[in-house]
Amino acid sequence: FLMIRRPPRSTLFPYTTLFRSESAARRVIKQIEEREKFERLHAAGKIVPSGELLLGDARKLIKGVADDSIDLILTDPPFGSEGVEELRKHSKGTTQVYAQVLEDSDNLTLPQVQDLMEEIIPEFFRVLKPSRHLYVFHTSELYQVITTMLLKSGFETARAPLVWNKTSPTVAFTGYNYLACYEPILFAWKPPRERRLTKPHRMVLDFKPIRKGKVHPFEKPPALLKLLIEQSTHLGEMILDPFAGSASVLMKAKQLGRHARGFEISPGNYAAAQKRLLGIDDDEPTK
Repeated sequence: FLMIRRPPRSTLFPYTTLFRSESAARRVIKQIEEREKFERLHAAGKIVPSGELLLGDARKLIKGVADDSIDLILTDPPFGSEGVEELRKHSKGTTQVYAQVLEDSDNLTLPQVQDLMEEIIPEFFRVLKPSRHLYVFHTSELYQVITTMLLKSGFETARAPLVWNKTSPTVAFTGYNYLACYEPILFAWKPPRERRLTKPHRMVLDFKPIRKGKVHPFEKPPALLKLLIEQSTHLGEMILDPFAGSASVLMKAKQLGRHARGFEISPGNYAAAQKRLLGIDDDEPTK
């Protein structure tokens, strides 16, 4: 076991955690250093954060979004999965190292996620334009809960979720369960149902997950985001990701000629995402 202890610096949170691999420890240290660097450069006036991504609680920030102003909501909220917590506790070697580097905001408890979604889903309905689409990545445990909340708020939903097939197992075999290899995506829309998908596509979406170079542990593959964005929006339209994480949705939206806005509550994730949006490399930039 490798114990890493780092005292709090300025406004940074106290950080003490136990890692089962040196690589996981190095990743956490890098996250802390990147956040400190971003905050230092911002305070010195050497960088100006992108206004596309705001730091804060999505439940509060979304209230500043105008009614009927968003063409697509594409988001990956905290999962509230006890399974992720088990991975955090029992990961061995390099298997599922991401479970050791999650921030608290990345994986709330199931009741916390339910409270979060119950509060923010009515706001989703308010800001989304009529007939526009909503995609929510989620765990199977939350499918019925989130669907019920969406219907209660006025949304209409597909009869079954889309399935992101990761094409290979994402967990180690223990002998007790079949190997997980997919993630459900809830597809809904704000009535009336007038906007059509761009082209026909199966409900099973085959895309390999990102293996190397991820900014966020739960970062989705660009090709998958590209498909969903192109299926549900046109050039120049506005996309919202209230749980932006690494800002991968915002980045892909910009590449595809769409506008995008995002919120992120974690200062560490926010700093890494801003670095990506601003195109900052490892050298300290000038304003």
